[in-house]
Amino acid sequence: MKFAVKLTVFFSAIMLIIGAITSYLDYSSNLKQLEGQIKDKSEERAFHTLDKIDRIFYERYVDIKALASDSVISSRSSTPRQITERLMEYQNRHKVYASLSFFDLNRIRIADTTGKGIGKQDPLEGYWKDISEGKDFIVTVHKSISLNESVFYFISVVRDKDGTLLGVVVSRSRADNFYDIVKQAAGIRKLEETIEIDLLDKNGLILFSNYNPDGINKEISHDWEFIKDISAEKKIGSIRHTCEGRDQFTTFANEQGYRDYKGNDWKLVLCLPTKSAFASTNALRNKMIIIFLTISGIATFLIYFFSRTISKPVENLTNASAEVAKGNLDVKVEVTSKDEIGQLSESFNKMVTELKESRDKLLDYSSDLERKVEKRTAELKHLGHQQELILSTAGEGIFGLDVHGNHTFVNPAAAQMLGYTVDELIGRHSHTTWHYKKVDGSPYSAKECPIYATCKDGKVHHINEEVFWRKDGTSFPVEYTSTPITEDEKIIGAVVTFSDISERKQMQEELRALSLIDELTGLYNRRGFLTLVKQQTKIAERIGQEMLLVFADIDKMKLINDTLGHKEGDRALIDTANILRKTLRNSDIIARFGGDEFVALAMEACDEHAEIIYSRLQDNIKSHNEKEVRPYKISLSLGFVCCTPGSSIEELLIQADQLMYEDKQKKRVKSDEG
Repeated sequence: MKFAVKLTVFFSAIMLIIGAITSYLDYSSNLKQLEGQIKDKSEERAFHTLDKIDRIFYERYVDIKALASDSVISSRSSTPRQITERLMEYQNRHKVYASLSFFDLNRIRIADTTGKGIGKQDPLEGYWKDISEGKDFIVTVHKSISLNESVFYFISVVRDKDGTLLGVVVSRSRADNFYDIVKQAAGIRKLEETIEIDLLDKNGLILFSNYNPDGINKEISHDWEFIKDISAEKKIGSIRHTCEGRDQFTTFANEQGYRDYKGNDWKLVLCLPTKSAFASTNALRNKMIIIFLTISGIATFLIYFFSRTISKPVENLTNASAEVAKGNLDVKVEVTSKDEIGQLSESFNKMVTELKESRDKLLDYSSDLERKVEKRTAELKHLGHQQELILSTAGEGIFGLDVHGNHTFVNPAAAQMLGYTVDELIGRHSHTTWHYKKVDGSPYSAKECPIYATCKDGKVHHINEEVFWRKDGTSFPVEYTSTPITEDEKIIGAVVTFSDISERKQMQEELRALSLIDELTGLYNRRGFLTLVKQQTKIAERIGQEMLLVFADIDKMKLINDTLGHKEGDRALIDTANILRKTLRNSDIIARFGGDEFVALAMEACDEHAEIIYSRLQDNIKSHNEKEVRPYKISLSLGFVCCTPGSSIEELLIQADQLMYEDKQKKRVKSDEG
């Protein structure tokens, strides 16, 4: 076989093999990466969709609870017409509801915004069984008789002002509206309509489906066998598997609830056929194969053509090179053309001549060069040792990262703070090792990471406060600076320096606590009380909750200080604080308001609870005075004011202070008469 043919076959084979291997590895890597991206995106969709559902259910929960506590709905004296008018007002205000109904305890429909089914009794099934078992709030999906379509039901019991069961209020929201919300929350575009969405109850029954509406409340999901054995503690997950003969990605999310809405242990399931997921990738692969084969054919022809042109001169050069290798520097190559091969032959002849001249000079310079190399090597070794000592003894953590975020250098301080050894970190990806979550535990995307940004924008990023995560899963607050590393005006990585600011954070928290806490009693001070009460009154106003404000003043405190000294006066203040803690709940806000005055805000309480709190407080004062040996007896003058939504806390404090003063005056009059 001629040399030109051999050359053509050789280079063509190499090109085909390298191209095929590279294409296969690239395709496999991209396919695996795409599969991971699909799972991550599906899990993110499932999480945000179910979170959106829980938030919507929470809004419905708050709405229906507010309606159930409405003065007209919860009044035994309200007529069906009044109730219907109030339901219509509520429906007009909240357009999301298709209809609203009110039932008495015999399941008879008293009022309905559609006007249908009035006077009819519902059978004891569905959510009526849950109500009979004592549940106050239920969410379910059924076909509405009055609307003749599948709807979401939000049901709450109604109690009168005495807390006695009065009836049941039911709101209905169309499933079509729910699908639009789910579609928007899941981020589904028109091209992604192949995603199958099922909302299942705790037994696998389909409550909502965007592709199988006939199976709602009738069928068990075909994915239930796969999902039911997964622990409820696992909030979200995904897997690629075969279901009913179809390869697909299945992602599930367990309902977690939102705030006061605890959820129903429902599950959201997203199914994406791999055929749809990989459609664009497979099409691109086929195009690449066609392009690669076309280019390979053209390249083979060109290789063969040029091989024939250069084979003979190359052979001459090869033989001459062999002579030069033997030490024969008198060899010459015949120049037969003026093209590149001819120029190469001329260059070869010139090279041999210069090589012969240089050989002698090289021998002279070799000894001197060896000495210079030895000296420079020693200098570089010494410099490298100094740099290593500086980085190793630095108190701050220092990382060196490449453009992909992998560790290229880690000093001992950084490894120690993260709980790793230096060898464990070298080569590992930085973001997924110690920067993968935020301080609240939520995922921290690499796209948001300032360190990653440095490798992209070439800017210095300084962050005053974030957290890094140790090997044992714990976190610590840090301040860090990320600086780009450039070479030939190209970013090749970044240097990250960081410090543990745990002590600084602790000091800040202590200073903050000192500004809100009374040092003597450990209760909130005036500032702390007003700060917390301001937040709590906003929440109470939003959910329609009442609270009870208690104003207390120690009787004869001045006499204790004047006759027994301020040390005993301080002990009286501490005793009073402990009595108030024992009397009130942990959720109540208690503060030393100033001097011998104390205030407390009792949650979910009003006038009817004042007598209970007063009685409990007097019992605790009596018990304290009997058990503790003190040269005085604790006695408190009290004022109680009910806080209704929309009340001003400043005005309520003035009212409570006045009532406390009146209580003190009554004690003085009674003491004078005695």
